[in-house]
Amino acid sequence: MTRNEAKSKALRSDGTEMKTMGMNGEKLTVDIKLKGLKDVKETTKAFRKLNQELEKTIQLVERLDDLN
Repeated sequence: MTRNEAKSKALRSDGTEMKTMGMNGEKLTVDIKLKGLKDVKETTKAFRKLNQELEKTIQLVERLDDLN
């Protein structure tokens, strides 16, 4: 399956795109619907911020695990 085929399969008929992100074997699925470049930019910023917060949380959990 090519990259374009995989991307087209992730698009639903209502225009909602399904994103799946994996982390240590676990997956988080987020449904988003974009209607223009402004939405894309805002969504990209939001996902970057979410990713940063997740990384901070993972680091904190790892530190707590090390303390136990």
